[in-house]
Amino acid sequence: MKNLKITKVLRGLAIYFEEAGIEAWARATDKLTGSSIIFILDNEILTVQQVNSKITNGASAFWKSDLDDQDWKRIMKMVKNS
Repeated sequence: MKNLKITKVLRGLAIYFEEAGIEAWARATDKLTGSSIIFILDNEILTVQQVNSKITNGASAFWKSDLDDQDWKRIMKMVKNS
């Protein structure tokens, strides 16, 4: 994925967009405020989150405590290879 940096943080995923991604993410989250957004990686639903407001800072995160270290290693490998 271009214009995207992802970091594992306490069994969660932090996503940092670059300029083009910041603008697209702001538009998407503005449109989806009050609705849910689904994070999918390699045809697998990682999480479904409620969008509370427009996100304009280019960063988002979600927590997934039910995954173990092996799951996170697999997810990070998929992200790096996408």
